[in-house]
Amino acid sequence: MNNIKTKELILMYLQGYDKSEEEVSYYITKKGIVDELNAHKDDINTCLNNLSDEGLIEKYIRPVSGHSNKKNVYFLTKKGKSKEENIWNRIKDQEVLLKTKESNFKIKLNKLDKYIGGRNPIIEGIKRLEDDGSIDMKNISKPTDFFVGRKNELNYLKKRIKKSKR
Repeated sequence: MNNIKTKELILMYLQGYDKSEEEVSYYITKKGIVDELNAHKDDINTCLNNLSDEGLIEKYIRPVSGHSNKKNVYFLTKKGKSKEENIWNRIKDQEVLLKTKESNFKIKLNKLDKYIGGRNPIIEGIKRLEDDGSIDMKNISKPTDFFVGRKNELNYLKKRIKKSKR
């Protein structure tokens, strides 16, 4: 099952980032990609160069959120988006064995977000995929629901702002 190459993983990872934004996320810099994919910087560099040569990604120099100087950032081209979509269609219905503290069960890759947290649960799952096609989640906590209690928090903040204006 773990036949997803680093180049394909990079294409999947870059999906959804918008090149029209003036200031962009650190996560689409070379260092950000290395950190997120837990890969060696030389491997990522080689893959980025190959993907660029193949016309699948474009490199731009942009201001990056939280950094004072501009950095190289990467975006999918139209051809890259098409290739990424083909990769996703190929793998989304593949099943993996998810091993949790409670039980072991098969699950399709496109359903991993229910069990794996992070910005991109599919990428997180693929990174953890073992040679036998399983993902061991026994020592990993369940994803946090980032929106629990947010309505109350928002109301609280609005009240605080109102009070401070008086």
